[in-house]
Amino acid sequence: MKKYAVILAAIIVVFFIPKSYISSPGFVDQQTAQDFEASKPRCIGFSKLTNAAEMAADAPGKSLCFGWLVKSKAAAPTPTTQENTGGARVMDIDTYVRMNISALSPIKEQLGGTFQATSIKTDNGTGVVSYEDGHNAYTADFTYLMTDAGIAIESFTVRK
Repeated sequence: MKKYAVILAAIIVVFFIPKSYISSPGFVDQQTAQDFEASKPRCIGFSKLTNAAEMAADAPGKSLCFGWLVKSKAAAPTPTTQENTGGARVMDIDTYVRMNISALSPIKEQLGGTFQATSIKTDNGTGVVSYEDGHNAYTADFTYLMTDAGIAIESFTVRK
């Protein structure tokens, strides 16, 4: 009987406690979109898009996974520069940090969580980002450079 209770508890945890993840990259160049598709997590179960209105304004898609969230085995690139190739729009720094927070953070996600930026403040080449993975929350200071060629993150330091 105890064995069945444990199995039932595991099913409830896996399927009824949603896990948040980035489900689409928003408005980015083709290479960044391909890199995202190669490394994005998959939801085995039911997935619910939570920010359809923001996506209409080129924001990354955020979804909740009711099921098992599986991270891609493909190693995600560590993007530090967003190139502007032939007249394409370069994304703003907030979008860039939101999309790349997992690669930028020196701390890795815990227990299958996925980092989500909860707050970003930028001004004159410096910024502060608060982010969490559903288990732990962090705040980091970063410096960046925006040029016609794109965005370069020059430093990213997690506060203690």
